[in-house]
Amino acid sequence: MALSSDLISQFVQITQEKKESKETTVYGTIVEYDGGKYVRLDGSDLLTPISTTADALNGERVTVMIKDHTALVTGNISSPSARTDTVKEMGTKISEFEIVIADKVSTERLEAEIARIDTLVADNVTIKERLDANEANINTLTANNATITGKLTAAEAEIETLKTTKLDATVAEITYATIKSLEATDAKINNLEAAYGSFRDLTTDKLTAVDASIANLEATKLSATDADLKYANIDFANINMAAVKKLFTDSGIIKDLVVSDGKITGELVGVTIKGDLIEANTLKADKLVIKGSDGLYYKLNVDSLGETTASSDEKYQNGLDGSVIIAKSIVAEKIAVDDLVAFDATIGGFNITETSIYSGVKASADNTTRGIYLDRDGQLAVGDANNFLKYYKDADGNYKLEVSAQSIKFSASNKTLEATLGETITKSVEEFYQSSSPVTLAGGKWSTEQPTWTEGTYIWRRTAITYGDGSSEYSPSSTGVCITGNTGAKGDDGAAAITLSITSSNGTVFKNNTGSTELTAHVYVGGVEQTITAAGVCGTLGSIKWYKSGSTAVVATAKSITVSATDVTSAVVYTCQLED
Repeated sequence: MALSSDLISQFVQITQEKKESKETTVYGTIVEYDGGKYVRLDGSDLLTPISTTADALNGERVTVMIKDHTALVTGNISSPSARTDTVKEMGTKISEFEIVIADKVSTERLEAEIARIDTLVADNVTIKERLDANEANINTLTANNATITGKLTAAEAEIETLKTTKLDATVAEITYATIKSLEATDAKINNLEAAYGSFRDLTTDKLTAVDASIANLEATKLSATDADLKYANIDFANINMAAVKKLFTDSGIIKDLVVSDGKITGELVGVTIKGDLIEANTLKADKLVIKGSDGLYYKLNVDSLGETTASSDEKYQNGLDGSVIIAKSIVAEKIAVDDLVAFDATIGGFNITETSIYSGVKASADNTTRGIYLDRDGQLAVGDANNFLKYYKDADGNYKLEVSAQSIKFSASNKTLEATLGETITKSVEEFYQSSSPVTLAGGKWSTEQPTWTEGTYIWRRTAITYGDGSSEYSPSSTGVCITGNTGAKGDDGAAAITLSITSSNGTVFKNNTGSTELTAHVYVGGVEQTITAAGVCGTLGSIKWYKSGSTAVVATAKSITVSATDVTSAVVYTCQLED
């Protein structure tokens, strides 16, 4: 929208006058744009920068004075302002406000239904209903009911009844208090009555207790009507002679007690005296036993009859006489003993305890020192850390046997364990070969699966045997034996075929050189099994005779024979024949 001709004329007239500065007043609207205030003069869409002497907000109507190429807002039509003197005069008279927001208010009297005051300093405040304050410093507070959720700091407060979850006080003078749990670093209590008390450190002028259990009692003076003491360290310098005399006299230890000049004389009654040195002018005893420098105990001047023995008797000069000898150590060329009971003794380098006998320091079955250990639980250990035989009980109470040596021999064959295990068959596998020749291996390969026979082929068989020492061999040989061949030409009808087979009750391999098996012969005529007696007789056909490989001698004539592991060395083949 273009400027009116009247406004343009007034503006041009002002700008062309050089000698005299003139001003004119127009109307406009305040516009806030990009953080600044402008005026849109009536009849124009342009925004004119302004200076202002009156406060105006965005959108309010104002009067603008145009002078010297500047626009000055001189009045607010939408919100006229009062004179400053008038505002001040009214401020002194107005005392009621709906809302007062001020950094500082000074007044003789303030009545407010709701007031939010960050810091209140007042000589006297009367609050009828409720006061909410984050923090208040009050010299004297009198209130019927006060709820303080934050913190209350008071120089002095009188509270008739105080209920609190936790009370922290440097000094508290309380006439009566009921406290479930009290923890105090320092407490002065005139009278304390408690059902139970636990004190780490208690210092008191007087302690009166009906029943007290004290682990360690240190006392300058102990006065007790009755004292049961297991151990007491007493300074006798503080005990007078009268008390000592009464002690020994009442106890009956000393007969005819006389205390004089710090010495005690009298007769000891039923007392055992132990000491490094006993000095006496005359020492009289019914029985006197003295330990010699050799560790032996000697009974002096009394023989088995109780009669005085002359010191010239040789048997009491260089020997011992008695039915019982008790000594820590005895050195002798020969000792004849019918019954010896000794604990914590060493005989021939062997230590004897209540539960075990062992050599040197081998005091347990697990001790690896070379020697012997035997105890009453049956545990036995012989040898050292590398070569040993140990029969022991483990942590679970199970007994175990461990043997370690360069060579171990078992069995009556006088062979070592390694050799015996080496000769033991650990694996036996049958292998088959399908050959094109009945006399040699040709055109095939060995397999553990038996092939299906076809016309014109020949099946060979061998057994691969592995021993405990890792060696292996084939039986009867590495080339095996031919077991099937071509079908022959049809011949004349003949007699019924006789076949002979062997069965084993426990396989054909013995493990760990133990076990046995029963070999039984079976005779078939035309596919019908014949009866064989235990003696090996098979009707009119003949008798069963058994042979062992490597020998032509008959092992047995019987239907069955028993073969044990002890009968076999490495490997052996048993065969049977039906003979007339």
